[in-house]
Amino acid sequence: MNNEIKRSLTLMCDIYRNELEKIISQSGGSGTTSGTCYLSGYTLTNVFQMLGFNSTEITGVLYIKKPNGQQLIYGGDELENRGELIGYYHTWCVVEIDENKIIIDPSMKYEKEYLIKQKLIKSSFSIPENLIVSNSNSYENIKYVQDDNLIPISKKYLNMISEELKQQLIQNVFVKSKDLFDL
Repeated sequence: MNNEIKRSLTLMCDIYRNELEKIISQSGGSGTTSGTCYLSGYTLTNVFQMLGFNSTEITGVLYIKKPNGQQLIYGGDELENRGELIGYYHTWCVVEIDENKIIIDPSMKYEKEYLIKQKLIKSSFSIPENLIVSNSNSYENIKYVQDDNLIPISKKYLNMISEELKQQLIQNVFVKSKDLFDL
């Protein structure tokens, strides 16, 4: 993945989060963005498809390894309970660009804020706001494992969001990010 594509993907993640926060604020919501991975995976997958890219919404397990070796786990536990379960699933987007499969996860900013608030990590702990990684399922201390058995949980939360709000978010992100990629 070249630097221009990475820059465009980073900007798209920032656009997504800005639009999400604006919509939550306008709808009178509490501003809580933690736990919205189901919406980021869904939204970005749809936007990339509108842009003409192959894109897939993936649900599974997210492992975050702390400096002491302890695993914080969102989802099932293939590590046989050698970690602390902090969520029941995680959802992200995978897009194919120039023969690269790229994991895109703009929800990591919110995950880090949640983990700091719950005193599970220190603020100095390295978690990027936007996780963008090409042709791999891991990045430094973070690992993604697809588990289709967890899809119903993600969809349960996604279905609680009105179709109007989901379409508004998709359209806003699409309009503001369509010029980021040389199509």
